[in-house]
Parts: sequence; C-alpha cells; structure tokens
Amino acid sequence: MGHIRLGRLPKTRSWSHVFEALTGDSISPQQVAGSIAVAAQNQFSAFERDEAINYCFWALVRIVTAARGKDFAGELQQLKVSERHITSGLAFVQQVGQAIEREILRRGHRTVFTQMAALSLREVLSATIIEESRSLFGTGLREVQAACRAISTQKRFGELAKEFFAKFISRSIRHLTDKELSNHVAPEAALASPGQVVEFQKALDRYCLESAKIVEEFAAGWFSKHNWETNNDIPEEAAAGFTSYALNKIQMELREMHR
Repeated sequence: MGHIRLGRLPKTRSWSHVFEALTGDSISPQQVAGSIAVAAQNQFSAFERDEAINYCFWALVRIVTAARGKDFAGELQQLKVSERHITSGLAFVQQVGQAIEREILRRGHRTVFTQMAALSLREVLSATIIEESRSLFGTGLREVQAACRAISTQKRFGELAKEFFAKFISRSIRHLTDKELSNHVAPEAALASPGQVVEFQKALDRYCLESAKIVEEFAAGWFSKHNWETNNDIPEEAAAGFTSYALNKIQMELREMHR
C-alpha cells in the first residue's frame, strides 16, 4: 500500500494497537479490524476518492440497471463485454471481470486494492448468478439478464451494495494482516494452528459484512432515486458520491471498536 511494505507490519506508534490486538490472549475480529482502520486511516480514506474502486461499483450499478431494459447486450457492450462470449453464467462473470481489469489498466489506476475491488465485483456477481440461474452452464444471455433483473429491485440492490463493500473492506484488511498473522501462530498463542487462522479470517469476513450493513438501506434508496432521476442511466460521476459515503461510513463503524 505505497509506503507500507508487507511481510511484517510497521512497528510504529500508529500500528501498536494492531500488534496488541494480534498478541492478546484472544484475537477479536472487531479489535483487529478497528485497529487496522485506525492505523491505515490515510490509505483507507484514499479509497473514498479512488476512481477505479468507484468504477467497479458503477459497473455493478450499470449491469443490474441494464437488465431492466430492452437492449441488455448493447448496454454490456458499453462496458466492453461482448454478447457472443456469454455462453454461460460463468462465462458472463469472467467476461465482466476481464473487461473491468482492462479498463482499470487502461486508465492507469491498477493497484493491489483496485484488484481487490474488481475481485469483489466478480465474487458478488458469481454468487448472484449461482443463486438466480439454475446452472452456471448452458445459460445464455437471456438467462443472465433474467438473473441480473432479479437483483435490480431497490431491496436487492441494497443487499448487493452491502456485500460488495463488505468484501472489498475485508479483502483490504486481510491483505494487511495475513502475513503478520502467520508470525503469531504458536501452541501457546491465541491462534494455535493454521486452522484457527482460517476460522479467524472467516470471522473477520462476517464482521465486515455486519459493519457494511450500515450502508444497505441508504444504497437501496440511492439506487431507486438516481435511476428515476436519470431514466435508468446513472452516470459514473454520480456513483462516486455514494462510493465515498459507503466507504466512509463502514470505516467509521470499524473504528468504533477501537475507542
């Protein structure tokens, strides 16, 4: 993350609470997440203005909104996703992921964190396609559109936005802690085995999802309002305001545990 080199976390005053959270008698995902949110506050605040992270969220907005219209293929083409390569739900997710990566690279904004945003988008879409279409295989454009249309309601989009931002924040925190965690696995430590590290990581994911719930209702209202105002054509610039709000609110929620 720029000035922070991984391997070991920097042993500075701002990171001291992170070490305390990792070396206590028990390791709490709330305390670790909160300590990371404080120690890496400058980097996390920069997420709010990151154009590539916003682009990933806006692409999600455009995909589910386009599914409501009559020219789903044409709307996907605007995102550089070709209809002819959509031969299954899995192929659709892959095509979207590749198009997002190419666009981020073209804009010159590719970092480890923007890659995490792109992965979070793919993960959210994958879960949706699996749930809404009966099979990842033998599913064409019509079935993919139906699956995307099913999550284009106000309520479902709120849930989708919550999951996207939760996955992104969780990936970012894990990126900062995973290598350091391996240095705190010992029989006498709070994490006595690699299996306990995996369980902790799952608990951290759950906690980030719970923290991201704070943006769910607002996301639902924002999506409905802006689609009505723009006739289902929310511009990328409009999404930037929501991206900034969502990331700020989740960080505030995480930092509450640090107080």
